[in-house]
Formats: sequence, structure tokens, C-alpha cells
Amino acid sequence: MYILRKLTLASLKENKRRTIVTIIGTMLSCALLLATVGLITSVQKMMANFMVEEYGAYHEMFQDVPADKIGIITKNQQVSSYYFGKLIAKTEENAEQLAQYDAYLQRPYAAKYVEKISADAAPEALNVFVTYANPVDYATARADILSSLNKETASSINYRTNKDYLMYNDFVADDGTLKTLYQFAGIVVAIIIVTSIFTIRNAFSISASERQRQF
Repeated sequence: MYILRKLTLASLKENKRRTIVTIIGTMLSCALLLATVGLITSVQKMMANFMVEEYGAYHEMFQDVPADKIGIITKNQQVSSYYFGKLIAKTEENAEQLAQYDAYLQRPYAAKYVEKISADAAPEALNVFVTYANPVDYATARADILSSLNKETASSINYRTNKDYLMYNDFVADDGTLKTLYQFAGIVVAIIIVTSIFTIRNAFSISASERQRQF
């Protein structure tokens, strides 16, 4: 074992240029791989933080829920956390925003318009923002909650899904943007790996051939 180590070190010293090039090539390959993965995850995290700031950290909001029926949501086993929001009043300040919400009933409320309150502070109705324990099954959980709510209130409760938060934070409800980003990253990573394999393999093949002749 000592002899093999001695021969290897002697060979590395004899072929300093090839040794340096191989080491640099390996380091650059690792650096490119880590940089690509780091860039993609940073973009994903940045978008997740932006969506939280823009719309809030929740999966879905149940709109205008009677205060005496909020237990149907809060006690549901599929709901991991929740908070309450005051109903948005129709004022000149947010008239345009509310007009958009009326036109697109599934559009999430902007965070700046959400005023968090306690359940006791809303004697009649309030908005309930929920986070699911299993975000992948958000549609099933929502259907279960809506079924119970509509049955108990004898009316149709509207909901708003925070799809961007689901997409960038929990990797579900993808509209194609995040999928395209990761596909691009996969292609770049594959190119780096294949190129690195051939480069490093070539250097090792040359060294192995020399060792065979030497032995």
C-alpha cells in the first residue's frame, strides 16, 4: 500500500500540469453545479417571500363565514393553522381592488387590505385564512370544508386560493412557471455533469494507462 501511494505521489509530481488541470476542472465542475442549484433555489425562495409579502402566508381563505360556524374550519383535522381577517369594507381607497375581486372571485386578497382580528371581535362574520397540513390535497380539504359550511349555513361560501404561495412555497398548484424553471435547471445540471464526467474520465484514463505500463 505504501509503495502504491509513493508511486502515485511521484506520478503527480512528474505530471504537474495535468494534475493541476484535473484538480481545477474538478473544482470548477463542483462550483458550477452548486452555483446552478443555489441560483434556482434562491429564485424559488425569493418568489416565495415575495408572494408572502404580497398576499400573505396561507393556502386558502373562506370568505364571509358566520362567526358561529368558524369551528367547522378551525376544528377540521386537515387544517394545521389559521387566522381571522376583518371583512373588507367598500371604500374609495380600495374600490378598484374590490372591483377586481368581484370580477375574479378566486383571486386572493392583497396582504395590505387584510386586517387580522380575533374571533371574538367579529360578532357576525369574518374571513378565515387557513394553512393545510398536507398542501398537496388542498382541493380535497377545501371541498370537505365547503361541503360542511354550505350545509350548515344553507348558503354558498366563497373561497380564495393563494395559488402562488402554494406553488412557490409548497411546490403544488404549479401553473408551469416553476416547472419550466426546474426543467431549465435540470438541463444545465445534466450538461455540467456529462461534461465533467468526460473531462475527469479522460485525465484518469491517461493516468491509468501510464500506471499499467509502469507496473
